[in-house]
Amino acid sequence: MPKITYALLLATCFSLLVTAQTPSAPVVSTSDNRPASSKSVPANKPVAGSQAETASVPTVRDRAWDLLQSGLKEASTTKRATAVRVLSLLSGEAATVSLASRALADTKSQVRVAAAIALGELHATSAVPKLKAALSDKEPSVVLAAAHSLVNRHCLG
Repeated sequence: MPKITYALLLATCFSLLVTAQTPSAPVVSTSDNRPASSKSVPANKPVAGSQAETASVPTVRDRAWDLLQSGLKEASTTKRATAVRVLSLLSGEAATVSLASRALADTKSQVRVAAAIALGELHATSAVPKLKAALSDKEPSVVLAAAHSLVNRHCLG
């Protein structure tokens, strides 16, 4: 898959994730096509006895997370780095810091750079020790990315 296509796919995944997190009132119609009150059907509850109630259907949010996590496990360095970059867009999610911290230990410097940048953009205070350890990386690009993230967090000194 070309780089741009994969990046767009992950960006779409992020958009779906954000959309899934945004609460909205359901639009329900009555039998005569007049809008019913939003109290008629709870937002995320299937109708009793429906197939949706009996089958465990993954939500858009779950599918987006699955896609993102599979991107983090890709064999392609570029795809892993892109997935790590997308993590920086998910600042409200607890799992993002953990996933980005794990990416700091990747064998490829391109992924480690993306992880250091993502952790800086996430303002991940819990990752400061790992970012400081990345200052000793053998690749200068990783060292620079980690230093930049630490300086932006005012943690270098």
